[in-house]
Amino acid sequence: MVGGTVFAVVPNIRPDDLIVTVIMAFVGAIASFIASMLLKCLAKKLFKR
Repeated sequence: MVGGTVFAVVPNIRPDDLIVTVIMAFVGAIASFIASMLLKCLAKKLFKR
C-alpha cells in the first residue's frame, strides 16, 4: 500500500522542490544539534552546584 503511494507521488515532485527540501532538512538538523549542545552546556552550568 505504501509502495503504491510512493510511486504515485514521486513522479509529481519537481527536482528543485526536492533540493530545497534536502537543504531545509540539513539546516534544521544542524540548528537542532546546535540548540541541544547549547542547552546541554547551560544545564551543566546551572546544575553544577
